[in-house]
Amino acid sequence: MQQQVAAARTALAALAQAEAEQREHASRLEHEAERAKSAEDELAALKREEAALQAQLSAVHRDMRAVNTVLTRMRKHRSELEREREQHYRLVYQPRKDAVDEARAAVGLPRAPSLQQAEEHARAQYLAKRRQQWREDGTEGGGSSEKKRRKRSAAPS
Repeated sequence: MQQQVAAARTALAALAQAEAEQREHASRLEHEAERAKSAEDELAALKREEAALQAQLSAVHRDMRAVNTVLTRMRKHRSELEREREQHYRLVYQPRKDAVDEARAAVGLPRAPSLQQAEEHARAQYLAKRRQQWREDGTEGGGSSEKKRRKRSAAPS
C-alpha cells in the first residue's frame, strides 16, 4: 500500500506541475491575446488615419488640377494678349510713329523717342519724383529720417 500511496503522491505532484504549467500557458495566451487586441486596435487607428490622409491627398490633387487648369488658361490668355500687343504695335503704333517721325523730319525736328525710351524716361521721372518726396519728408528710400538725425546731432549732450 505504501507503494500505491507513493505512486499517488508522485501522480499528484505531476498533476500539480501540469496544472501550474497549464496556468502559465493560459496566462501567456491571455497576454498574447491582449497584445493582439492592442495591435488590432492600432492597425484600425492607422487605417482610419490613412483614409483621412488619402482624403486630404485627394483634395490636394483636385486643387492642383484646378490650379493647373487655371495656369493653362492664364498662359493661353497671356499668349493671346502678347500676340495682340505685337499686332497692335506692328499695325497701329509703328505706322503712326513712322508718320510722326516723317512729319518731324520734314520740319527739321529729331525723331520721336521709341516706346521703350518713353517708358524708361517715365520711369526715371517717377523715381526722381519719389526721391524728391523722400528728401522733403525727411526720409531716404523709406529709411531713417534725415531730420531726426539732424535733431539728434544738434541736441546738447
